[in-house]
Amino acid sequence: MFWMPLCLRTFASRCTLTLTRPQAARTFAKFSGQELADRGNVIVVSTGYRVGSLGFLSTGEPELAGGNIRKFGGDPDNITIFGEAISQSGVALSPWTISKDPRLFAVEVALKVNCSTDERMASCLKEIDPAVLTLAGSFNLSSSASDSDAFYQWDVEEEVTVLNPSFCILFHNAADIDFIAGVNNMDGHLFTSIDVPRVNIDLEDLEKLLAAFIKDKGDAALQAALSLYNSTWEQTTSLESIKKTLVDIETDFLFLASTQAALKLHADNAKTGRTYSYLFSEPNQMAGIIRPYPSWMGFENLDGVPYLFGKPFTAPVLYLAESHPDLTSYMIAYWTNFARTG
Repeated sequence: MFWMPLCLRTFASRCTLTLTRPQAARTFAKFSGQELADRGNVIVVSTGYRVGSLGFLSTGEPELAGGNIRKFGGDPDNITIFGEAISQSGVALSPWTISKDPRLFAVEVALKVNCSTDERMASCLKEIDPAVLTLAGSFNLSSSASDSDAFYQWDVEEEVTVLNPSFCILFHNAADIDFIAGVNNMDGHLFTSIDVPRVNIDLEDLEKLLAAFIKDKGDAALQAALSLYNSTWEQTTSLESIKKTLVDIETDFLFLASTQAALKLHADNAKTGRTYSYLFSEPNQMAGIIRPYPSWMGFENLDGVPYLFGKPFTAPVLYLAESHPDLTSYMIAYWTNFARTG
């Protein structure tokens, strides 16, 4: 079973997980794979792959294209996908995986390391110390959705059929491969706190966030979206309802919409391959009275990973609910059985 962690909420050109997200890096480092291997009766293989500036920095030119397998003797037109595929909280269509203009970020990096931004930029960047280059490519997660055109202006139909026809080819190539993709029910929680950092939030914050996601769609689309999200509210709007809806919006736009689009593409192109979807909705272990999260808090981004790697067995003091060992057993069984037989 091959495990490859995905970079968190960054463009491919900005993916520096081990340096810009030390907590996540330390978390992944603690997962040896032993429980997954022993309980799932599989061999667990992972890999260290080039991320951030070292793997994806691109000037948009052949000299520094970013992620270019041709430079290593490979053929980008001859890629074989085999076995079965599982995507957890992120797919190739996710808006944070796509950089429409990678050169903009390359220019930012070049300026930080005192390289010129003219035709000499690529050559200069290649001479920079790798550690310095990687640190220069770290990404600031403090910007608000309303201020960022790069993250949030994403249209499923446009990305799939116009800007990225290769996505359709990808799923055509995977027509004989079984595919599972899914999300955690509150994948967007972390990013809500970044995009709406205010303590005293209100309806205006919700409308502002939603407008930032769909500002190119017009006011009619905004009003329709607002009606959809507040359709389950009580007559008197509570602060809890607003907070939960903010998380729902972030989850839908950053994770769920693209995941559903990927599932549809796979199903539409599938020949013998079968298409499956999942949703994790376990109550958060850090939620409740005198705990960091409110009682309504569910699974946020990365919360499923410890269960896949058997943490309730290796660190039971952190997983006190009776359901935790069962959940990790089920998850290991589902994932390894799927990897083994589809």
